[in-house]
Amino acid sequence: MAQLDIQPLDDTKKLDIQPLDIQPFTKPNIPPPKEGPPTTEESQKPSNFAIDIWNRLSEPLTDAPTRFAKQVSDYMTDPNQSIMLPNGQGGFHDYIAGTLARLRGFEAGATEGVGNILSSLTSPINLAATAATMGEEPLAKAGYENLARIFNLTGKATGVPVMAHGISRIADKDADWGERAEGLAELAGGGTAFLHKPASYAGPAIVDPKLAPSTPPLTAPNIPSRLDIRYFDKFKSYRDVPVGTKYTVSPDEKLPLKIQDAMNLGFEYKGLDDKGRLMIEKTKESPQIQWPQDKATPRSLTADVVNLPRTIMASMDMSAPLRQGLGLIDRPQFWQALPTMIKAFGSREFYDKAMDSIADGPLFRKQIASDGRILPSFAETAGLKLTNMNELTQREESIMSPLLDKVPGFGSSERAYTIFLNKLRADTFNQLVKDLEVLKPGIKANLPLAKDIATFVNTSTGRGDLGPLEGSAKVLSSVFFSPRLMASRLQMLNPMYYVNLQPAVRKQALRSLFALAGAAGTFVTLGKLAGGTVESDPASSDFGKIKFGNTRLDPYGGFQQYVVLAQRLMPSLDLSSIGLDEIGGRMKSTTTGREYDLGNPRFGESTRADTLMRFLRGKTNPIINFAWGLMAGGKEISGKPMDMTNLNPYENAIAQRFLPMLTQDIYDLINDTETPTPAKVGAATAAWFGMGSQTYGQ
Repeated sequence: MAQLDIQPLDDTKKLDIQPLDIQPFTKPNIPPPKEGPPTTEESQKPSNFAIDIWNRLSEPLTDAPTRFAKQVSDYMTDPNQSIMLPNGQGGFHDYIAGTLARLRGFEAGATEGVGNILSSLTSPINLAATAATMGEEPLAKAGYENLARIFNLTGKATGVPVMAHGISRIADKDADWGERAEGLAELAGGGTAFLHKPASYAGPAIVDPKLAPSTPPLTAPNIPSRLDIRYFDKFKSYRDVPVGTKYTVSPDEKLPLKIQDAMNLGFEYKGLDDKGRLMIEKTKESPQIQWPQDKATPRSLTADVVNLPRTIMASMDMSAPLRQGLGLIDRPQFWQALPTMIKAFGSREFYDKAMDSIADGPLFRKQIASDGRILPSFAETAGLKLTNMNELTQREESIMSPLLDKVPGFGSSERAYTIFLNKLRADTFNQLVKDLEVLKPGIKANLPLAKDIATFVNTSTGRGDLGPLEGSAKVLSSVFFSPRLMASRLQMLNPMYYVNLQPAVRKQALRSLFALAGAAGTFVTLGKLAGGTVESDPASSDFGKIKFGNTRLDPYGGFQQYVVLAQRLMPSLDLSSIGLDEIGGRMKSTTTGREYDLGNPRFGESTRADTLMRFLRGKTNPIINFAWGLMAGGKEISGKPMDMTNLNPYENAIAQRFLPMLTQDIYDLINDTETPTPAKVGAATAAWFGMGSQTYGQ
């Protein structure tokens, strides 16, 4: 093997290295730029006002997604996080390690790209396009057709510039793949908004009768504005037979009606057979069933907002039994509806099934005539009022706004309120129709009697008749808290209401009135035994109420207020000759016990007119009530100043209109020191089920 000739280094030979001549740096003497036209680079920047506006609209509001993605990307590409593989023959494992490293680099880059895309989607115009596209469908389903159309047009309008900007970024030859990906995302988002089809606005689709179920009851089209009604077609078997089918009809007392139905179904008379029976033949197709269109007008957002405070104040409880349903407390149907109410409070599915069960009853199904017309159900013809949670005019009046239907707590109380009253009305109507033999076999239905039954059931459950003001029900419901409840209480206190009912129904109505008074009297008696006190003077607002400390409980379901008002408005009568005190034209303070003569007031004291106006104000919608207070010098009905700056919502005049009455009652109970604790618990429980409760001191 050849030997390398290695010579030792001759350290006597030195490298000739001269030190560097480093001079201090001096800034070149460059004259400052003169004012004048911009430089070439600056001149390339557009100064158009429209472009500046576009830049502001398309600039992301936040780069948080980009920054977060960058942190994730840095972590993924950090060498300290690399997967260490052992060395192997042929460098095989080194190749895998390199491949994994490149894969991590790709994932890191993709992560940054996603972050950039998410950031770009936070620009005002992208957010507007997204909000318009996503917001249209819920508004359409809620019934706000006009507002949904505006959202649809807004989405299309914002989609066009977003698409244009995305295309420009994709076509930019200097853009990298990340910028092009952002442009592609903008193109897709803008295209989605621009091409988005209008939502299917509220209203049923027309169902082809040929697709209807073969056995009754027929399933109705999806009509969200009504109770989930059912249809019964007793002519279905004849409607479906093909042209050319022949039948014979035996003569009887209903022959003219049978022939008319046959003609409506497309049959023609073909003569008599050898047994004297009529021969008919189907010569043309039967007319299609005239499924009803949804004639419900689109809901008004303004009306929903105006009714929102009232809905909130009447929520978070199960108050239907002792508020509107108290008039039928003597009937077994009242107690049978309680479990249904409780279950519906906790389950929307149970509520839907319970509503379907009501609609499936024979008295509540619509009938399909031989000519295809939809006839009202027997209950509808009689005038029974059932409600639902979909259409404004068909809702219980204390929950007129649907904006909180799906909010836990609020929606639960609305379901409980609606199903309790519907079941109570339907079951009571069914039972009375049966007991009073409204539908005797072989005899025409006694419709006048059925109408009186419906009137009694409606009135007893707070669904009073507004008489000549019925056409203004929607307006009245936006002004007053419960106009139909007011009407029902006045009707039940009016002797003519009972006189005008048929004797059999009058007996039921009087029995219910006396039962209501008896139930309230029993509660008051038990309250007195428990240590409460009762005011016996009808001049006082506490008349008939049971009082524990500073807490008053009113078990009369709203009747007591009208009795007190009548005493205050009526002329003064001296009844000392029959052993009674003077009544009429008097008012007594519930805190001081001081009496006032409303017919001959002293300076600054209330008159009958003042009393009536305070009563009416107390019955108004919360927003009307608030406006009334502002016009009354910024004072509540009690005379207390309206505090609109207090941070405590239960003491703030504005916030109080947006708090459930139950929580306000409980707040007053908690902060009162005069009411015993057991009485507080009892009052809160009674208020939960709808009994009137007030707590106040001097």
